[in-house]
Amino acid sequence: MSYKQSYKLEQKWINESLDLFRTIREDKLSNLMELLEKIIGQIHEVKKTKKELVKSVLALGVDSDQLDNELLWSFAKTSEEEILSVVSYLQTHYFINEGKESPANLYVEQRGILENRLILKMTNILDDSVVQFRENYRNDAEELRKIFRAKKKIPKHLLEPLVQAFPCLIVGIRELGEFIPLEANLFDVVIIDEASQVSIAQAFPAIIRGKKTVVLGDTKQFANVKSHNASTKVNNVLFNRVRDAFKKDIVDRPESERESLEMKIENFNIKNSILDFMKNIPNYECSLKKHFRGYIELISFSNKNFYQDSLQVMKIRGVSLNDVLQFHVIQADPRKERLKNTNTDEIHYILDELNRLKQMNYQGTVGIITPFTNQQKLLTSRILASKDWEYYMEKFHLKIMTFDSCQGEERDIIYYSMVEKPGEDSLKYIFPVKLDKAAEEENGTLKAQRLNVGFSRAKESIRFILSKQPEEIQHETGRVLQYFKNMLQGPDEARLLEQTDGRSKMEPMVLQWIQQTKFYKQNKGHIEIIPQFDIGRYIKQLDPLAKIPAYRIDFLLIFRKPGDRARSAIIEYDGFEFHFKSSDSINEFTYTRYYVESDVERQKTIESYGYPFIRLNKFVIRDNPLQYLDRQFARTFKITETEDEDDLRKEVAETYEKIESKQIKKCGKCGQMKDLSEFYDPNLATMYGRNCKTCKGKDTVRSR
Repeated sequence: MSYKQSYKLEQKWINESLDLFRTIREDKLSNLMELLEKIIGQIHEVKKTKKELVKSVLALGVDSDQLDNELLWSFAKTSEEEILSVVSYLQTHYFINEGKESPANLYVEQRGILENRLILKMTNILDDSVVQFRENYRNDAEELRKIFRAKKKIPKHLLEPLVQAFPCLIVGIRELGEFIPLEANLFDVVIIDEASQVSIAQAFPAIIRGKKTVVLGDTKQFANVKSHNASTKVNNVLFNRVRDAFKKDIVDRPESERESLEMKIENFNIKNSILDFMKNIPNYECSLKKHFRGYIELISFSNKNFYQDSLQVMKIRGVSLNDVLQFHVIQADPRKERLKNTNTDEIHYILDELNRLKQMNYQGTVGIITPFTNQQKLLTSRILASKDWEYYMEKFHLKIMTFDSCQGEERDIIYYSMVEKPGEDSLKYIFPVKLDKAAEEENGTLKAQRLNVGFSRAKESIRFILSKQPEEIQHETGRVLQYFKNMLQGPDEARLLEQTDGRSKMEPMVLQWIQQTKFYKQNKGHIEIIPQFDIGRYIKQLDPLAKIPAYRIDFLLIFRKPGDRARSAIIEYDGFEFHFKSSDSINEFTYTRYYVESDVERQKTIESYGYPFIRLNKFVIRDNPLQYLDRQFARTFKITETEDEDDLRKEVAETYEKIESKQIKKCGKCGQMKDLSEFYDPNLATMYGRNCKTCKGKDTVRSR
């Protein structure tokens, strides 16, 4: 590739905002070792002709940095995973041979340069566009202000400078039609949030206006209520017209193709959300697994029953479990309420709670959720009649909701007024009788979604106001309440948090990661975690002659399975300030070489007493810390035969060393790497042939 071609390609990547190393996905190599041998051979050739090559390159107008880039083009047909293995392996080669600059450093450096260029370019464009709009379009800005106030549609000649100055416009799906002209490709990207609540009829006008569409939503939360409740009869009449028009358009297609297309037309039913529609035709799809709103205990029901324990909870609980989960069972008047599906005693109790929070000078937000609309209306009227209602609205941002209207809302404290009294069984009409058979019930999916959405709104605390014990409430509602109540009867894991090092920001996070792993959840009753364990003192008690300093580890995890001996593992998070040598070359490929010597020596000493280490740092946990820990636990406690990345890298490095020392070589016939003794042939001058004994034996049989 010439200098000009390389420069143009680089500019193209920058303009398209692409990252070179994120585009490498296809055409994986069939043999990693062949690639290694070729690259190593090229490196040796470059070293031999270094002076002549540099002269030639300079004569062509190519500087040394571009030469380094050219050496990396060999990776262009490999997968990203293979690149990481190869780069790490070559890093070892350069490190041993005291190379000045390695491919790993080039990888990180070039990627960083490209990212910084993109950020700088984006910042300059945004700043310049705002300044230009202010200086050159003052009259247009005034006209736009009048249009917004009058809620009129923006003319196209005013929309273009507006979008150039403010490239990100946030509008409601209904406001889009009021303000933005209906014209194709007005925007580069259209993003639709809460897509499960947007019908295809509402979304298509937005999609037409964009060149690309990004849809965000959760099929396990509410669909569009209005489209769901639309008249089935009217919908069928209108949708039949769509079917007929579609069939006329495809009448010239082959019969087999027509049948397939006629099935796809069902996706255009107005009762489908745009999320359901787009799931059939995505170019890219991913799940967002990090949960930031509430503590593990607050989201655990939804995580277990709706998301298969796939959510990674990021919020660390530093308060008592009794402050997070509360049950208030009151003695309600057994007489029938004047208004159906209401409970005035629960309302009085909630009013007292709001007054108590006011007296405490509580600074957080408060929400109230109830299953019944009548209870919501009565709660609202009683609170508005209170002398402190303005205080509640202003200080607590108080909102009274039903399970159907709370999606998208969140509050620090959520009170649940469940209404049902002894002798009543009204909650079965709101929630499923049994969650795992919800699909068999009438409106079962909607009932299940109420559980998922309603019981995941709290950020700090949920407080159930009940008129009977959770065990007395029937069906799935009772099981949910008992699920939360059972948490209060178990050990409070926040006590472990209190024992961590208060000076470390990462120890509480590591503890939470451990408690969220599949290994911990499956073996919770057989695991003991000891924070800040004095391992040095403990080993000296076992061996008074042990040469080990007084040393506390972050966590000692003890795994005692019934019928098996207790096994232990040490879990340490390595911060850069104390555990690594200072170097500009440290990155995800090289960090193992920059541990301070005292750390390595201490680890080897402790491991010699049978305590394996699991070391964490920002490189190994950057993608999925839970998955990484699960792999390490599986390997440490030999639960599965899973190998992690380090094992693969060690295997590749060992193979390379054997190739370099001529202990093994590749057979020219079968292509396998075999021990050198497999190539021994006393009849040859060099004593070793190109093909292994096995392949030679096959050739001998054929010749006979």
